[in-house]
Order: sequence, then C-alpha cells, then structure tokens
Amino acid sequence: MRSMSQSLLLPGESPNLFAAECVAVTSFSVVVTAADFAARAHRGQTRKGRSRRPYIEHVLAVTSTLSMHGIDDPVTLAAALLHDTIEDCGLTRDGLAAVFGDRIADVVLEVSDDPRLSLHTRRLLQVHEAPGLSREARLVKLADKINNVREVAIDPGEGWDDARRRDYVTWSQQVVAAMPPTHAALERLFATECTATLTVIGARERAGAPG
Repeated sequence: MRSMSQSLLLPGESPNLFAAECVAVTSFSVVVTAADFAARAHRGQTRKGRSRRPYIEHVLAVTSTLSMHGIDDPVTLAAALLHDTIEDCGLTRDGLAAVFGDRIADVVLEVSDDPRLSLHTRRLLQVHEAPGLSREARLVKLADKINNVREVAIDPGEGWDDARRRDYVTWSQQVVAAMPPTHAALERLFATECTATLTVIGARERAGAPG
C-alpha cells in the first residue's frame, strides 16, 4: 500500500492542514482524498450556467454517474473527481502524479484540453483523440458528456442561444461516436440525454423563445 505525503497541499495552503505526515491509500481512501483535493482545487469556481452552481457539484455528479452504473475502480473514480483540475485549476500531470500516482494522473491528462488552444481546435482534437483513449478515460469522458449535455438543457451557459446549445450536443455526439464501445448502459444514457436536450431546444425554437 503506497502513501501520499504533504504533496496533498495546494499552493498557498498551510502545511498544518494535514496533521499526519502521510495519508495511507486504500481503494476507498484514494477516492475520498481525490474528492477532498478536487473540492479545494475548485474552491471559488462556478459552472457556466445561469445558476452559477459551485463547480465541485459537477465533478461529484460525473463521479456519481459512474458509481451508479457499477463503476467501482478507484482509478476511474478518482480521475473523474479530478478530471478538470489540470484544465481549469492550473495543476499539472506531474503534480497530480506526486499525490495520486501515475495511472490516475495519466487518465486526467487524457481527458484534459489544452486551454491555450482555440475552442475550435480543442473540439477537433477531442474527436480525433477519442479512438485512442484508455477505457478509464472513456468512462470519465462519457460521464462528463452525459452531465454536460444534461446541463445544456436545464442550466445553459450565460449567453448560450439555442443554436450554440444544439451545436454542443452535436459535437458531443461526434466525440462519443468516435470512441470504441465502452459501457452500454452509459452509452444509452448519453443517447437519452442528447435526445431529451435536443427535444427541449426544439420546443424552444418552435416557441420562438429567446436564448
């Protein structure tokens, strides 16, 4: 059983945050530690939706989607909790590896966009790279897309008109279609969420609702 040291600390945090010199890692504790780490990494961040929900709610929803569909692999669940820490929190693959090990860090890196690239390029890369993702990364990607598409229906980003919402769903379908078969139930749920969201958008368009 490996251990994690004071590298659990994020920049600016007191070295007294963890009283023990190290945290023992079991399958359960690594997931709990990842949840704690993600909550601190995303502190103060909100989702793009109009409700401005705390960002941590999203990563918990992604992880819950996996757990409720029988995924109990700690690498996948920890990566789900941490999946936006490189992209949105300025952390690095090596920094995560120092805390959680290479496998978890590599999965997080697989599902991370490079924020220095344009949105168009990032979207093209997600489709291009989808066939080569590890199974763990595909599971995280599926759960992330399920929750993102659901949010597009009920809590879209500020300024997102119906055309942009529809475009997001269409692109998400392209990403998932490019991945090898991964988990039938999650793939069915993704398809269901896409249909539901497109139905909502279509109803709004027919009603002439403002964006």
